[in-house]
Order: sequence, then C-alpha cells, then structure tokens
Amino acid sequence: MTAKITDQLKRKFLEDIYQEISTTSDRYYVGIGRTEEWGNGDVDPDVDNSVRGERLFRQSLQSIKSIADVSYVVTRHNWTSGTRYYNYDDATTRGDANAFYVKTEDNQVYICLQSGKNAQGQVEPSSVKPTGTSSNSFLTSDGYVWKYLYTISAEQARKFLSANFMPVEYISDSSNDPGLSALQAQQATIREAAVAGEILGVEVINGGTGFGAVGFGSGTPGGSGTAPTVTITGDGTGATARAFVSGNTITRIELDSDLTKARTFGSGYSYADVSIVGDGTNATARAVFVGDDSGLGANPVKNLKATSIMFNVVPDLGEEGADGWNDWPIISADRTDNAEYRQIGVIKNPTDPAGVGLTATAGRVSGYFELSLTSDNQYFASETLITGTGDPSGVATAVVDDVDSNRIYFHQTEETGFLPFASTGSIIPDNGNSYSYGSVETTVDVDRYSGEIFYIENRAAVERTDQQSEDIKIIVTL
Repeated sequence: MTAKITDQLKRKFLEDIYQEISTTSDRYYVGIGRTEEWGNGDVDPDVDNSVRGERLFRQSLQSIKSIADVSYVVTRHNWTSGTRYYNYDDATTRGDANAFYVKTEDNQVYICLQSGKNAQGQVEPSSVKPTGTSSNSFLTSDGYVWKYLYTISAEQARKFLSANFMPVEYISDSSNDPGLSALQAQQATIREAAVAGEILGVEVINGGTGFGAVGFGSGTPGGSGTAPTVTITGDGTGATARAFVSGNTITRIELDSDLTKARTFGSGYSYADVSIVGDGTNATARAVFVGDDSGLGANPVKNLKATSIMFNVVPDLGEEGADGWNDWPIISADRTDNAEYRQIGVIKNPTDPAGVGLTATAGRVSGYFELSLTSDNQYFASETLITGTGDPSGVATAVVDDVDSNRIYFHQTEETGFLPFASTGSIIPDNGNSYSYGSVETTVDVDRYSGEIFYIENRAAVERTDQQSEDIKIIVTL
C-alpha cells in the first residue's frame, strides 16, 4: 500500500505559516549562529534532525531578526529562444523537470497551454517570446499557445527572485481596489476573467493505427481516407478539438474551432470523455483540466503548482538594538577580522528571558561580558576560544561571536561546558596571553531555549563586516 500527501494539503500547511507571518498573529524569526568551525576541514555537515541537533543549534545561536516578508515561490524558468517548453498537464505535480511556464525578461509570467509540435507530435523549441497582458490565451507563430498570469514587481523581484526560484502572488482583492498597485490590479483582472471548468488540452494516450488522412480533422486533410473526428462530452459545454495524423497514427490533438486555431476551452467541465472516430482504430485520449475550480488565472499559486514558500530577511550592518550595541555580529570597524556564522534557522514565537513574547524586529541571543582591554586587543576575533581565570566553579570557557568596542560577545556549548565566568578577572584566549575584564553581564534579549525550531540549515562560513548587509532567502518546500 502506498500513500502520498496531496499538493492541496501541502499548500494548506504553507498557507497557515504564510498567514501567521502576514497577519503577525505569530512571530517568526530568522536566527544565525555557529561561529566555530565545523570539523573535517570546516565542511558543513548534514543537518542533525534530532532533539539534540535542535539544542546544539540553540546553544550556538547569536542573533535573530523577525520575518516580515514571505511569498510562495516556484522553480524559475526563464523564457529562452531555442528551449522546449511543455504544455500544462494535470497529471504532473510540479514543473521542475518539464517547464510548463516561463518568466520573460520583462518579469512577465506565462503558462504554456500548447507546445509547438512537429508532424510526429514531438515538441519543437520555442522561438517567439510571449508578450502582452491580455486575459485571453494567444498563439505565437512557432505553434505555442500561452496565457498571461501576472507580472513580478520590482519589489517582489528584489525580495524573492533568486537564481533558482521566482515569486508567486495571489491577489484576492477587486481589480478596482484603490489600495492595489497597477501590477496587482492587473493580476486581479486576470483572476476576475477566469472561466471555471475549462478544458486546457487533450493528451493522446494511444495514437491508434490505420488513419489515412494527413493533417487536421476537417478542411483539406491532404491525404486519402476519412479524417478522424474528436468529440468531447461531459458536464460542461463548448470544448472542441481536432486530431492531427502522421504515419497513419494520431500524433496530437489540439483545442481548435477552425483552422485559424482559435481556442475553444469550453466551460463548466468537471469531467469529460474524449472519443475519436475515423477510418483507424484504437486511438484514445484524455482531457486536461486546470485543477482549480475557479479557472485558469484565478489563483497562480495553484495554477503553477506551488508547494514552496520563501522567507526573506535583510539584516542591516550591525542591526543596532535599543541599547546602542550591535544586535547582529560584525566585529567592529577598527579590527581586521570579521564575524562569522555557519547556521541559519527559523524560530516561531521566541520569548525574552522573562517568558514575554518578543516585539522587537531584531535581538541578540548570546550573553556578553565587558573587558578592560590592553592596547593589544586585536586578537579577539570571531571563533576565538577564551578561558577564564579565577572562576568560582572551575575553568570557564566560551567561543567569541563578536567584538564591539570594549565588549566581547560569546556563547557556550556542550564542548566548552557551561561554567560561569567570575564577575571580574582575566581571560586567556588561545594565544596564551592574559587580558583583564571589569564585569560580566548576563542579561540577554532572547531566551535561546524558547520558541519552536522550524528550520535549520548548515552552511560554509559566512563572514560579516561593518560595510555589508546580507539578503537571506530561505526556501521551505513540502
């Protein structure tokens, strides 16, 4: 016995997260951590998807920032002349292997309803770029039929367009809503023009044998014999199609009302039979449905079969907090080294140490202590292992995350142990010299053990400087 989670259920799970972030009913944060090198030459390992793996992620966590930007995304397929594109098929799940949609250089997104094919029914490369924003499907001279869905705005592109993914936006508001942008209103117009129950195509299952006519099933077939007739019957109306014959077999069937190839998708279908009658035998075919009760263009998330969402976070330089200190590690400008992190995660509803839900957009997770540094203070770099002297419970050790003025930020793990540092004393980094400090502060913005961990990603070291901002994009695919 086999079982699969349907795309509908996957989208339901993702929709819950999407709505929680969009309405701020729950707060999601991206966290970074793991200053210290991985073993094995600092090659990032597979994620340890266990309770202990989550705990280790928390122990190395440095800083977090709230997620405000989220979008459905699908695999990016740029329209390129000379590339074969395949028509939409309700028998497939995602469009990763055979692209049935494209994004043009104008950031306009089109879905392919009919591939250009040769006489043998083989898909030919596309050579004419689809253009225009009409709600009607259209035929290009290379035999492809396209339908416009939406245009990716500059803002959406900046946040969610990557080398491998592109955003999908669903606009539920009326096209006359004054709060919509011009592109959003344009997409709403496409949704409002959608026709429920269309048949988008007919796929040949068996081309049969013995068909003598060559060409379309009416008009002048250009060969002997009776041209096959295709009939679509079901609970809807209006869909008509023609068969194309080559080598005595049906090689393709197109939804055409006449030889000018006007589209005849019909409407109101939830099921349909396709019958083929002619001088040949054993030809069979099936109808292709949109998979959305409201019609093609009503919901691009469904039309493009999206089962992924992307979180986008852009931490600015040091992301300074209310206390005036950097809440995202950078290593201060007067030092030659940079702060590093090797893990990224998504945390739902973390709290402060008192258990109160966070409202700040960013916060430091690591504890920190202040040092009365000597003039030779350049040594305290990210990843430095420090050891305390005169500590009350033994020898305390920690890993440096960041240095800001005379403050050193650190974290402790199972490897360093969790012994506390003395309130005043000295620390010895791994160069063997001793440096005194005047106080230890244990207050933090975020309780690292609070909230639910939804996502962990291991990476090669990412360096942060005082002159940069990251653009962190996290894709969750179900």
